[in-house]
Amino acid sequence: MSVKRGFPLILLLFALITGCAVDSGVRVAGKPEPVGIPLAPPPSGAGLSIDPVRVLREDAGIGVKIKAVLTPSCGTSYPVNAQYLNAPGVPGTPLPIAVVSVFHCGPETCTMRRDVAAYVYRLFEDGHTERVFASEEPGSRIEVAKQMLILQLPAYRANEPAICPFGEHGVGLRWDGAQFVENEVGKGVS
Repeated sequence: MSVKRGFPLILLLFALITGCAVDSGVRVAGKPEPVGIPLAPPPSGAGLSIDPVRVLREDAGIGVKIKAVLTPSCGTSYPVNAQYLNAPGVPGTPLPIAVVSVFHCGPETCTMRRDVAAYVYRLFEDGHTERVFASEEPGSRIEVAKQMLILQLPAYRANEPAICPFGEHGVGLRWDGAQFVENEVGKGVS
């Protein structure tokens, strides 16, 4: 191959690789690392925990596409992670919750976001759960920052195809007494 013919090919390959790069840098396939404030194990004294795969499979409100990825696809483990905490920003009695993330095991690309869906489940002493928030938008995940739950979503530029997000934006979640809801624009996170 001549230099004249090879240079455009190399330039095209470089553009394809870097054109849809994710701002967060290189990610390694496997179990995702917790993001934000390190979360504690199940709330103290209660020892509350769940089998997140079972909970998602039994939840009639979870989409068919999400349930389809609930197979051991990350080696021998499921592409699901659960983090436990007492819900931040809830006055009064502690509210034990599990933040459940569903992810894709392969490398993240423009068309295949690593994060697939995010859910928050309220945990009860008798072992049952109640889904109190869900986001099945590809690329969504929930972080804990400054004692708040933050829904992170991919951000796209106006007038560009929604293929490659240029970054992400966060939306605060607040407890309304029955569930977590996205904060209205201009309102603070309580």
